[in-house]
Amino acid sequence: MTNPAAPSLAVVAALAWEADAALPGRRLLGSNRTSSVVSGPGLTAARIAAEELFEHSRPAALVSIGVAGGLRPDLQCGDLIVCRRVLLLDSEQAWPADPRLLQLTERALNAASIRPLLDDSLTTPHVLAGPEQKSAAADTGAAIVQMEDAEWARICAEQQVPFCALRVVIDPVDEDVPSEPEAWSTRPNPLIIGRAVVRRPRLAREMARLALHRRRSLQELQRALLRVVPALADQRS
Repeated sequence: MTNPAAPSLAVVAALAWEADAALPGRRLLGSNRTSSVVSGPGLTAARIAAEELFEHSRPAALVSIGVAGGLRPDLQCGDLIVCRRVLLLDSEQAWPADPRLLQLTERALNAASIRPLLDDSLTTPHVLAGPEQKSAAADTGAAIVQMEDAEWARICAEQQVPFCALRVVIDPVDEDVPSEPEAWSTRPNPLIIGRAVVRRPRLAREMARLALHRRRSLQELQRALLRVVPALADQRS
């Protein structure tokens, strides 16, 4: 049984600026209908956040949101992916999304004339920064890559809480992205970034492109979540 005091939907993201994309959709609901969790990047951070979440509450459903890297040439910045399964790099494990949540997500997006791709998502323990790394990861058959969802999917399966993930492509497969964690923060420290640029001058160009892609991808994610968050919060277990 779902705890009556628990939210209908937990919205989880690795980074605060990813979680912000769900705010317009969450504001359409009552204050106690959804909760938001910002885990920090990576599997370990996601595991800790998931364990803390389920220690204190049991949402009726959970959706992981955020950006991802494209693993196929046909995927460009801003393309929306509804994750059919979450795979884990160098593992035979895979976690399917809850069929009911997938149905509700697709229905909500179709009603808004948003046409996402339904495909697999790969979780890796580190940023795949360059085309060679991404091309190798594409051998798994996944369309996109991220760093947290396998842990969220695993713990949701253990807790018997319906799980799904909605990701938007921020970097195509043929582009380099910064592997430095500071580059992905909401307000990068200029001193840290300056030192990193001295060591790797190409970082400045990568960060400029990342800023443009982040704006585009978050606009698309926010547009989708404006429809998806209310639909998932209203689902009945």
